[in-house]
Amino acid sequence: MQTHELTRGWKLILAACTGVICSSIVLPYYSIGALVVPVTSEFGWTRAQFQAAILFSSGLGALTAPIVGWLIDRYGARQIALPGLAGLAVGFFIAASMGGQLWMLYLAYGAMALLGAGTIPVTWTRTIAANFSPIGDRPWA
Repeated sequence: MQTHELTRGWKLILAACTGVICSSIVLPYYSIGALVVPVTSEFGWTRAQFQAAILFSSGLGALTAPIVGWLIDRYGARQIALPGLAGLAVGFFIAASMGGQLWMLYLAYGAMALLGAGTIPVTWTRTIAANFSPIGDRPWA
């Protein structure tokens, strides 16, 4: 009796969804909007100065994405994603301890992009693609 691939792979799908939510692209980008007003008023920064952290992070992320893809192909998604999640946590720790110094904010977002590079969505979609059959290969399709 053959089990349905969604029945056997639901944990992987849940892990991949959680991974995308906790990625170096999603968490910093979607959390910064809620922080603009309180952080800029607390430290006296302009919105442009504060949001430039995302620009800095995006640039580094664009540079590291091809390297991450190559590393995933060479070593596997798990070996790249797990250290990436730890690296992303380091970036958030730096952000939490910046003490009002703008350069520390940029360092934190740079660390999120570089150290958390293994958490980008391609890591999780590669895992899903490797573990599920294309539509044409399913007997029930």
